[in-house]
Amino acid sequence: MTSIIISGLGDIDKIRQQLLTALRETENKLDSNEILMKFTDEFADDKDEAKMNRYFDDRTEFILAKRKLQDALIMSIAERLEKLNKDLELGIKNLNQELRNLSNTIAILEAVERVIGIISRIVLLAR
Repeated sequence: MTSIIISGLGDIDKIRQQLLTALRETENKLDSNEILMKFTDEFADDKDEAKMNRYFDDRTEFILAKRKLQDALIMSIAERLEKLNKDLELGIKNLNQELRNLSNTIAILEAVERVIGIISRIVLLAR
């Protein structure tokens, strides 16, 4: 039984590394000049300070959520992480799609918040 658990740890570590890599790449996109300029340009047009503040707050929250995930003891939540893995992968994929499209800033913010929610659920499981 122990050998089954140990052999499964490699798979869990691989999943964890893939997710953290995907989150790092997404963070870099979210923090890119292109995304910042999109929000800045839109702010110059519509003067929606709440949306601009939401962008900065969500970006910061995304970074903090990613860091919490890195610090979490994923090994203790391996089974549940596997269940949430698909949700997180889909959330990251959707967020990246919105970041590529750059057509709707609200959709970008909603996608960021969905990923934060999934990460938060994973981090809560580690406690």
